[in-house]
Amino acid sequence: MSNFEKFVVAAIGILFVAVLFFGIIIFRQQKTINTFAANPAAVSPQAVAKKKNPPGILKIFPAIVENISGNQITVDIKLPDYSKPQNPGGGSTSFIDKKITVNTNNKTVFEKKALADLKVGDAISVSSYDSWTSDTVAAEKVTYVNVSAFKSDSSN
Repeated sequence: MSNFEKFVVAAIGILFVAVLFFGIIIFRQQKTINTFAANPAAVSPQAVAKKKNPPGILKIFPAIVENISGNQITVDIKLPDYSKPQNPGGGSTSFIDKKITVNTNNKTVFEKKALADLKVGDAISVSSYDSWTSDTVAAEKVTYVNVSAFKSDSSN
């Protein structure tokens, strides 16, 4: 057997192994696709976990407590007013004051202070999947913010 014949046999062997390898990969992918089409939950736990995530992005906004009634907290927030042109010289941004009702339930997580411990005038941070541009949001998490910790001591 000449070197050329050995080379041809080796090339055919390598080609055969490559076709077999890619055929197995394609066969397994097609089997997974068919299984997914028949029963999406049977493919992987990640597919099921993705369905449990709430739609949208978690939004976090600061607010001041105006009123507490049962499981509802009325808050005052300041939203940037993008309808007015901004001062290119670095002037201040104008804000719109807005009152929002924050609904809480047994799944709402309270950090640093419980709902019963909050009082009018407290600064809080509200995390919600709802947009703060609406009048009512469902809170995922309410965090008490100790504003006095951020104030500097001017006596120094």
